[in-house]
Amino acid sequence: QRLPQMLSFACLASGVGSGVALQRLATRFRGPRGLSPDCLRLSSAAETASPQNVLTAARFSLENKEQLLEHIERSLPEAYTAVSPLQKASVGQHMRHSLQHFAALLTSEAGAIVKYDERIRGNAVETDVSEARSFIRELLDSLDSLGPADLDRSVLVRFMLNSDMLEHDFPSTLERELFFVVHHSVHHDATISAILKEQSFPVPDTFGRAPSTAAFDKAIAS
Repeated sequence: QRLPQMLSFACLASGVGSGVALQRLATRFRGPRGLSPDCLRLSSAAETASPQNVLTAARFSLENKEQLLEHIERSLPEAYTAVSPLQKASVGQHMRHSLQHFAALLTSEAGAIVKYDERIRGNAVETDVSEARSFIRELLDSLDSLGPADLDRSVLVRFMLNSDMLEHDFPSTLERELFFVVHHSVHHDATISAILKEQSFPVPDTFGRAPSTAAFDKAIAS
């Protein structure tokens, strides 16, 4: 695995504090089984984390998606566009949505405003599993062009705050936003997994499962 032991990239990227403040958090958020949240138990890793962790997590996320799509294309390509009666959406719709967040960030020019809410719906990435796989490979190429030093670059991100199209610009960094799109994609991966399971399509148990949840489950089992 490229991300050893499926550590929570949320914790690694956030740089959780230590000392008295950490102990207060541990006391406040200690679970009913006496376990601290995974971030707190992994704080020593967070303190020594490298920006490379965020790049690794992004690559891990995109490669997982590409591997699943390869399996769909080979075994049951119609599963990509089948609309779930429960989720009211298809695998392709969730995949397109998730990948366009990556694209909005990775293809933005220096100084440009990143606009996640400007998305093209119903495109080939949403309706053709082969196109989605090709798009992921393009995103991986863009990701490979980045180095840890690039992650310090300042970016301005525009979010739509309500259905009246009220927008607000937030200052951020490339590192923070790359973490955001990876974290955001986990929830869509989970929905993709649910849609495929409705069709009796086999999906790895780890797909769409947040690393912090996997780490917690591992701690409970040990």
